[in-house]
Amino acid sequence: MNNLQRTQSSRFVYILDLLFIIFIGSLLLAGILAPVFKKLGLVTQSEICYHFLAPTCHQLADRCFQLFNYPLGICSRCTGIYFGILLIRLFYQINSQGFCKFRYLFLNRLTTPLIFLSFISLTIFEWQFSQTGLFHSSNCSRFVSGIAFGIGWLSGPQFLIYRCMRRCTEKLLVQKGVLRYLMSK
Repeated sequence: MNNLQRTQSSRFVYILDLLFIIFIGSLLLAGILAPVFKKLGLVTQSEICYHFLAPTCHQLADRCFQLFNYPLGICSRCTGIYFGILLIRLFYQINSQGFCKFRYLFLNRLTTPLIFLSFISLTIFEWQFSQTGLFHSSNCSRFVSGIAFGIGWLSGPQFLIYRCMRRCTEKLLVQKGVLRYLMSK
């Protein structure tokens, strides 16, 4: 496979990745805008934000961070998960552009199964210990464990997803003649 095919498939994966980042960022933004709208007296817009986020989170008020004495649109753990996902995706975008000198060392350590499974396990243990009463979880501990889950959930499997997306787009470009069509323009 030549470099032009790799460049085209890399652009396609890059665009899909940016769309994913925008989607996760919009979930976080809607969660923050819900109490802001309520504070400004825009109740309809606030309710739209809360309803938009309802399928993604249980929205229990006592488990949400407060902004202007109103709960965010997503709970603290989900906020941490989305924030962790956003952080790791932005990190991979920066690394894919070659801005980080230590990217291979860091990514190889972060993507070892032991590391990302321990990140995911941190959230599971925090949730389990709080359910059994061994540990009283606060919104901050839920947020931190959520960040760990978000990073762990995408740090290891993301390489598999990224490689699969790249191979599929390369096959699409070669087999379907998309590359020839793009080159003719």
